[in-house]
This record gives sequence, C-alpha cells and structure tokens, in this order.
Amino acid sequence: MVNSLSNVSRKFILRARVIEQKFLSSPDVESACYCILSIYAEWERFVENLVLVSAVRRPVMENGARLTLAVEVATRGSFDIALCWAAAPRNGKRPKIIYWGDSRRVIPIVMQLGLANGASIVGAIGASNSCADDLRKLRNFVAHRNIDTWGSAKQVFSARSVEDVPFWLREIQPGGSQRFSVWCRNLELISIAATR
Repeated sequence: MVNSLSNVSRKFILRARVIEQKFLSSPDVESACYCILSIYAEWERFVENLVLVSAVRRPVMENGARLTLAVEVATRGSFDIALCWAAAPRNGKRPKIIYWGDSRRVIPIVMQLGLANGASIVGAIGASNSCADDLRKLRNFVAHRNIDTWGSAKQVFSARSVEDVPFWLREIQPGGSQRFSVWCRNLELISIAATR
C-alpha cells in the first residue's frame, strides 16, 4: 500500500540491514564508528518520519484503518506550528534541534501532538528492552569523544577507549549474534511495533 504506515518501518529496516552488512564486513575502528553514527542517524530519521507521517499523511494501518490527522495539526492548521507547540509548549518556539532518537524527548512531543496512533508509538519507542538509549550514549561518545560523553558511554560500553568499539560490538550475545546485529534486530522490531 502506497500510503501505508508500515512503509516507514520497511525503509528503516532496509537501511539498517545495509549498515549492518557494512559493519560485519569491515573490522576496523573507523568503520565501526561510522556504522554506529549511521545506524543512530537512521533511527532518528525513522522516528521523525514516523511522527510526521502519523500526524499529517493519514496513512493506512496494518488493519486497514486510516489514521486521522493529529489533534494539534487539525487544531493549529499545520504540522510545523503543531510541532513547535508540542516541542516547546511554553513559548511555542521550535527548538533548534529535536533529538528524535531520544525517547525521553520524543514521547512528550508525540503525546502533545495527539497522534491517533500515539499509544503504539509511545509503547514501542519507550519499551524497556529498547537498545536506542544505549546506542545514543555510544554514538555520542564516538561522535564527540570527551569526558562527558565517555561518562555516559561507560554506563553501557565496557571498554577503555574508542579503539575497543569494534571488539565490543562484535562480542557474541546470547542467541549467537554479535552485539551490533542484536541492536539492529532490536531497533527493527521496535520500528515494526511502532507502526502497528
């Protein structure tokens, strides 16, 4: 279906698999860092597209039902105005950056917009088994490499430096897959759940 919400998830999954293959075929530090940055960027793009499509495009759900416009989009007349209000309800100014990959920041926006499928999105991206927050912490360390990002990354990443990233991501997890692949499958499953 052309205007199907599941298409948003499918696009993310296709991109995630390409990044995973790059990771699996390139064992060096630079490639591992690139893959961390890339998978997180794709995750952010997925969440942003999911919110946009859910709010304004009236997509068809898996059960065949068509979503209504988000309450705030219908009320305020445009997605941009509704997003400004939802992201900063006190002053109505759009933040310079919306951190789409951070569920703690996105869930309030989803709730404020009044998305018809908001409960599904919140339930999926806010799931306790999501690796997105761990990925965000590692991504920030890889991208910025300072004492603050290292402090956050140490909560997740059991290594001494960025040179250890590929080895840590390649550790075999229960089930027999490498950690990076497990994270990719986790995000894929969340994307599917968020679009149902």
